[in-house]
Amino acid sequence: LIHSSTPIFQVFLHTVIDENTLPYDDGRDIGIKFFVVVLSLVVVSLELLNLCHVGIKRAVGHLFQTTEGGKRKLYWPVFVVALIKVGIFLFCFTLNQWIHEAEHIVPAGCAVVVALSITRVVVYFSLHQQALLKRTMEIVRQSVDSATETIRSRLAQNEAATASE
Repeated sequence: LIHSSTPIFQVFLHTVIDENTLPYDDGRDIGIKFFVVVLSLVVVSLELLNLCHVGIKRAVGHLFQTTEGGKRKLYWPVFVVALIKVGIFLFCFTLNQWIHEAEHIVPAGCAVVVALSITRVVVYFSLHQQALLKRTMEIVRQSVDSATETIRSRLAQNEAATASE
């Protein structure tokens, strides 16, 4: 209801809005669809940035692991994370079908970004930490071999010097 103390422009706007508005959900649907499109573009851009940084061939190569015999087999942790990412993308692209209230769209978008961040951390630890651990162990192994060889050569020199005396 319009009170007598309401300014005239509010009465006019109220009348115009009542006569010419679309249903309430249609106005919000446009905002939700716009948010979903922008969020989808951001998510795709982030993944393309990651692919360009690593290289598509190398990124696809992360899905496989070379065994001792030289065979390539599917590397399950990265493959499962890739499937989860596909699910996250599909959820993100269809977010406006799942959520109809504007109040819930931003937390859902935040959940998409957090989920993608978690997948990146999981891939990092499953790929790079394992490679880092392998490189570190190889360096340690080489250092131990070098130290052992040095000790053996000095012991041999000491035994030769003791035997010659």
